[in-house]
Amino acid sequence: MGVRLPEVAHHRAHSDKLALTLMRKIEKRLYDVVLTPATAVESAAFSRHAFEGRVQRLRFVAGVFLEPTEAEYMALKLPIRLHGIYYLFRPLRLTAKYVHRLFVKDQKSESNG
Repeated sequence: MGVRLPEVAHHRAHSDKLALTLMRKIEKRLYDVVLTPATAVESAAFSRHAFEGRVQRLRFVAGVFLEPTEAEYMALKLPIRLHGIYYLFRPLRLTAKYVHRLFVKDQKSESNG
């Protein structure tokens, strides 16, 4: 991107296999012609590497899959006193979403094969 890193930072980044892998993924997404939002799974898989400790990684991944998003609020529209149900609903909604995607993908591959 035309930015010159200090020599120490350049050497450290290029000697770290994980950093190089993440850098390539970022470059690929930056130069994609059609930018599609990352799924929760893709985002969690990428971002968890930013945390050094297991506890921090676990907390991050748990947040991605348990913390309610706008999709849960739009799907259920619960009164405020029932807000805690969104935390139970999110993993169920994500499971249904990805199982459905797998099912649709399998049907498409069967019809093409």
